[in-house]
Amino acid sequence: HNQHSMTGAAYNLLAHTFHRLNDTLNEKKYILKHLEFAERQNSDSQRLHAFDTYGSFLARQKKFWEANTYFIKSHLLAKRQKNDETNAEILLTMGENLISLKEYKKCLEVLHLAEKIAFKHIRMP
Repeated sequence: HNQHSMTGAAYNLLAHTFHRLNDTLNEKKYILKHLEFAERQNSDSQRLHAFDTYGSFLARQKKFWEANTYFIKSHLLAKRQKNDETNAEILLTMGENLISLKEYKKCLEVLHLAEKIAFKHIRMP
């Protein structure tokens, strides 16, 4: 299991490194390898991260509708895993993407959901 999570982490690190080098071709290559790896492993946690990373990549490429699809997929996985912190982060990124799509009403709904998650944790001891 540890070897498998390290493979996903390596693909993610390579994608992030190529992003910082502004090498979008290799960045996309390793994001897609991470997505393929997550599917092969049938790992929801790997999928969640790969979907979010690919959504962010697509948003930077101004492919906002495609990005939204991947943000929704990662949001649903985070919600199912009850991973509130990650879910709130994904919702904020999704909201930013929805602004680019001029989907202001949907954006407000998404940001309100992120706010509800945050308030739930503020009230916890």
